[in-house]
Amino acid sequence: MDRNNIIEQNGFYFIHNFDSGNLGHVESVPAETIEPSVNYKTNLPETPDYEFNLWTRPDCAGTEFENGNRTWFYFGIQATEPGVLVRLNLINLNKQGKMYSQGMAPVTRTLPGQPAWERIRDRPVPMMIDENFSLSFKYRTSENLKATTFFAFTYPFSFAELQISLNSIDSKLLPLSPAQNPDDIYYCRECVVYSLEGRRVDLLTITSHHGITSEREDRLQNLFPDKQDRPFKFNNKKIIFMSARVHPGESPSSFVFNGFLNLILNRNDPVAVLLRKLYVFKLIPFLNPDGVARGHYRTDTRGVNLNRVYLNPSLQHHPTVFAARALIRYYHFGCEKEDDMENETLSLSNCNQNSEDSEREVKSAKKRLPSAPASSRKGLPAKSAAVKGAADCPKKSPFGEDTTLVEQVSGNEMA
Repeated sequence: MDRNNIIEQNGFYFIHNFDSGNLGHVESVPAETIEPSVNYKTNLPETPDYEFNLWTRPDCAGTEFENGNRTWFYFGIQATEPGVLVRLNLINLNKQGKMYSQGMAPVTRTLPGQPAWERIRDRPVPMMIDENFSLSFKYRTSENLKATTFFAFTYPFSFAELQISLNSIDSKLLPLSPAQNPDDIYYCRECVVYSLEGRRVDLLTITSHHGITSEREDRLQNLFPDKQDRPFKFNNKKIIFMSARVHPGESPSSFVFNGFLNLILNRNDPVAVLLRKLYVFKLIPFLNPDGVARGHYRTDTRGVNLNRVYLNPSLQHHPTVFAARALIRYYHFGCEKEDDMENETLSLSNCNQNSEDSEREVKSAKKRLPSAPASSRKGLPAKSAAVKGAADCPKKSPFGEDTTLVEQVSGNEMA
């Protein structure tokens, strides 16, 4: 254990300086002030042997880009006493009381001993203290004093874990053997761009050999720095684009992504075989690898919510989203296309105006409708508004001309 990257308090060692780790400060609560709490399983009071107050690091902590996102935490604890009861108080989180009131709980694992992540066994207690949201829970230290018990906001999936996973896929599928059957898997992994801190942003191409041509995709300007051969083009196949982890702390998106990846790489699943026959899948597992590695919740290393820059991303400041947008436009138009931001902004303005007009029409139609049960009144106008808005909105999106945004398929979180 590297003692230079840990926080020591009262004989406990708090580890946080690792991929996706986040813990900023720890203070020990004096033993004489530790109060008992009820064990929810036995319904009897119990007093912890130790108690600690913990502070997380906000996104971009200690830089000019520091901001107020303080939800993600991920740290390990090594104790010097086995089997003692410890209470942990995370006292500077963003307000998340609704999630915890509905069954949300942090996750934990112990290495060595219990390598699988699971929800903590104690029921977490959320509360507001001096307008700050806090979360308290208890655990019992391992009998193995060499073990480290980890805790996280939810199931982590780090940048290092992603690279290990992709390297494992490469070892099974690359180099590609000559196709014996058109249903054979076609797989390509490329670095589409490097992040601000130099982490690779992977682009996976997955399909079958149906429709394969001898022509390769173009090397887009400022992208694909490793100069490897681009994938082949395919005839009569639509592109499906999927990405995840634009918000680094929303790790469940990675597990959805990984589930789909496991499916689409299944050689024998009939659904996967058909999907690969009909489509070419373009997959970016992490759109914010720096934020993931640094243990951020929502932003990149410049404090930017990357889900807000798709209209006009900068290669210098937002290289990952710049790359994703350039790819979507390339696959839509079939060639690299320069932006026309003035027309795109006008198109969005027209969309907004048409939506407002549609809303007014729906409200007027509601007044003319005969009385009906509340459930009927809720369902019909909403559907009518959606259809009307889609028809009125010009078929032009921020990603290119002659298409609507709903025709672009993406696995990103939309918040």
